[in-house]
Amino acid sequence: MALAERDWTCPVSRAARVLGDECCLLILRELATGPRRFGELLGPAATNTRLLSSRLRRLTRAGVLLRQVLPGRPPGVQYGLTPMGADLLPVLAVLRAFGERWLPQWCDPLEDR
Repeated sequence: MALAERDWTCPVSRAARVLGDECCLLILRELATGPRRFGELLGPAATNTRLLSSRLRRLTRAGVLLRQVLPGRPPGVQYGLTPMGADLLPVLAVLRAFGERWLPQWCDPLEDR
């Protein structure tokens, strides 16, 4: 099914549109313990600033994250979970349990076995 033909009445399809890549899920994982600054997310959640900025914008626009400008010189920015974002934490717990059970940490799950 082409992107334009996607069934937006399906809640799984809508959720996948927001959370549909590894970077978004890793951002949520990092923010599960509390708000973080941009620089604290770089590395654990994304390897380059362009990707991280794009995903933070996506999640903020979707209402999953809250972006807060911090006072100071230069002003800083931190991101935290909204109530909608906090509702995703049980989803991450299920993904973690699945990974621990079925995907050994020493292998790439997409390589041929």
